[in-house]
Amino acid sequence: SKIIMLECVICADTCNEVAVGKCGHYCCVRCSLRMRELYGDLKCSICKDESDYVLFTNNPLHTPVASELSKFSFDANGKGYFVSNTSKSEVEKVRECACRTCGYKANTFVNLKQHVRKHNKQYCLLCVEYSKSFPSELKQFTNTLIHQHLNKGTDEDHKIGFSGHPKCEFCNRHFYSDDELFSHLSKSHEECHICRANGKRFEYYKSYSSLEEHFQQEHFLCEDPACLEKKFVVFSTGLDLEAHQISMHRSRSSRYLDPRAVGFGVESYRSQNPRNDDSNRRRGPKPFVPSFAHDMNRSSRFSRNTNSSSNNNNNNNGAVVNANRSKVNANTSQSQLATNVSVPSHKNNETNSNSTPPSNTRPPTISKLSDWTCGACTYLNSASSDACEMCDTKRRLSSGVIHTSL
Repeated sequence: SKIIMLECVICADTCNEVAVGKCGHYCCVRCSLRMRELYGDLKCSICKDESDYVLFTNNPLHTPVASELSKFSFDANGKGYFVSNTSKSEVEKVRECACRTCGYKANTFVNLKQHVRKHNKQYCLLCVEYSKSFPSELKQFTNTLIHQHLNKGTDEDHKIGFSGHPKCEFCNRHFYSDDELFSHLSKSHEECHICRANGKRFEYYKSYSSLEEHFQQEHFLCEDPACLEKKFVVFSTGLDLEAHQISMHRSRSSRYLDPRAVGFGVESYRSQNPRNDDSNRRRGPKPFVPSFAHDMNRSSRFSRNTNSSSNNNNNNNGAVVNANRSKVNANTSQSQLATNVSVPSHKNNETNSNSTPPSNTRPPTISKLSDWTCGACTYLNSASSDACEMCDTKRRLSSGVIHTSL
């Protein structure tokens, strides 16, 4: 019989044996075994219908029928039926452990690895475990090329866009792809949550001790023994740290009880902690930034620049409208502040209507109390407090205004 050469819809290679699904679509035997056996995907690559079995045959029009399957031998790994011995030999050829150097066929892959050593070559163990390739497809490397393949890729690797397996600098260990490296870094190492919130993503530290040193040098770490034992008690500003010290360690840290010591940022905190001053402090440990972080940050910057350029056009078009709107809001807020709710009595209204015009004295107004800032120490107090909770300075109320907490 004449051999008909077909073209696989997945890899575009020519073949004379195909795997036909119940849907009637077909692909080459190698692609079918890769999807069904290595990836565990039983769906058709064209219509995405799931096929419990396929038919290995040389006739692409031979759609499997349940009534005729009993006369065919079944392959459990590939979940398919062999129409002929030719189809079976084609499947076995894909799975065979053959040496790419001399063509030697081993019984198992372990024996094949031992045989490859005779050629002073070896396999990349990462590619063996993760590449979803059959033994005959795996590349063999010399001792020099295996290091080049792991670190930056060989010349043959560069043709397919491969530039080496990513490496964890802390463990000195390579991973198959960025996904495996990211999973390892997230589980085995530490990332600063404050830097991440500020846009510095994917900066990792070897252990918590290194991260704690980073906290001490770059952020505001509470050095109380109880908080050090809890871990991650760190703040982004000195004011947040001192507020924490006042509320949690007031009886222990007398240096935080003076209201004049309440700072607003880095300089205030470092003035109280000379060891952290820029002039005599060393920089924290340098974080490890994997290669995929640069690509992701570059793409995020590109998207931000694209959005900002489009937003600039919209902002320029609406600049006059926004300016007028801000003026209206400012005038409205000023009018609301100047004209609080007036409560003159009706008797006074009747008297004033028949008497001389009122004097320049304004009637009292009612204003709802809100949280207020102490003028002496700038501490933010609650609305119900008549004196500063920090320095006991009396609250100053505006004259001619009746304040109420209702």
